[in-house]
Amino acid sequence: MLGYVSVSTLAQLLDVSETTVWDLTRKGHIPKPVRYGGSTRWRWSDVEAHIEGRQGAPAVDDDPILRASRGS
Repeated sequence: MLGYVSVSTLAQLLDVSETTVWDLTRKGHIPKPVRYGGSTRWRWSDVEAHIEGRQGAPAVDDDPILRASRGS
């Protein structure tokens, strides 16, 4: 299980560029990150829940990216 992930890790998990991660965040397609100690991180469980909750989004069992993130 993943905890908090950096922009580079999140981009890799979502198979997008880091710029796209920021665009998705700005547009509200993924939750905003948290900032602490000079670091910016996304809570993976929030991102995952947000993706799964979007209308028409595949279930975690159908999404290879989400499935891989859980080690399935």
